[in-house]
Amino acid sequence: MKVLVVDDSISMADMLAKFLEHKGIRDVDICHDARCALEKIRNGNYDAYIIDYHLPNISGTELAEEASKKGGIIAIITADKDFHTQKFKVFYKPFKVNELCDYILSSQLELI
Repeated sequence: MKVLVVDDSISMADMLAKFLEHKGIRDVDICHDARCALEKIRNGNYDAYIIDYHLPNISGTELAEEASKKGGIIAIITADKDFHTQKFKVFYKPFKVNELCDYILSSQLELI
């Protein structure tokens, strides 16, 4: 399984990547800005995307829309309790990282 984590907070992105690796997902890429994320989304083949809603220059939903063109599991993380979408799974901060990872893993099993 290959996962792309997009978050402008370096500590959050690193923590998510380490937790995913702890859960057995060894192929994790990290982007801290939209330019990097768009390039990886367009040129890579990811099974799942974890995208921060608030990013400089582009919203997480715009990145999620781009990622959805490629297929895969998409989760948006945000502290904005007013943000809602029916298209993507949303995890509101503070969230339990274990629940996010379990969502990614269980959704992957459903796709098999």
